[in-house]
Amino acid sequence: MTSTVPRELVHRAAVAEVFLTGWSRTAENQFALTAQWPRAHSYFTPVNGCYDPLLASETIRQVGTLLSHAEFGVPFGDQFLMWDLHHSVRPELAGVGAAPADLELDVICSDIRRRGRRLAGMRYEVTLYCGGQVIATGGAAFHCTSPPSTSGSAATGPVPRACGPCRSRSPLLRSAASSPRTSSCPPPGVRWSGSCGWTNSIPYSSTTRSTTFPAWC
Repeated sequence: MTSTVPRELVHRAAVAEVFLTGWSRTAENQFALTAQWPRAHSYFTPVNGCYDPLLASETIRQVGTLLSHAEFGVPFGDQFLMWDLHHSVRPELAGVGAAPADLELDVICSDIRRRGRRLAGMRYEVTLYCGGQVIATGGAAFHCTSPPSTSGSAATGPVPRACGPCRSRSPLLRSAASSPRTSSCPPPGVRWSGSCGWTNSIPYSSTTRSTTFPAWC
């Protein structure tokens, strides 16, 4: 039976907004995760029978907060400033089927910065697989900082440990983006690309690029 990771790990109020289902560490700074995209969603609605490519961005965002709390020891209540959130999706593999899409993710973390023993920030790249094929790639970078002392006490409690066996796939692959998002699925071989700041959505660009303004998440 498929269940999601605790919603607190991905900074979501509702379980329905959680797409990650498991994770495990495969090397010092590499991780394997699983996720599931629902066939229907109140916000990420299908586009002409294809998954909304912003699902990839939200899934990638959730990867960063989950690993920060569960694997790098960032306390609940710390604030995250994320930027350079980018993705590239292969729409020919993103059709909504008769069942939810079960995904496997390979994650490589780099530029890991610490302030004393606490994580101060890092960058990570993600490859998303569906049915053994690369359906999307992307990544992000972020800073994390302790909340101001006037903001009240942070949530406490043990951070859940990695759950469920996750298999690492092939080495990280990067896919080139060549078409903006439109109201319908691009033809086979064309990839969606874009960036997103998580206070609002950013229109898709013709190439994979970094968002130039950060956002709290």
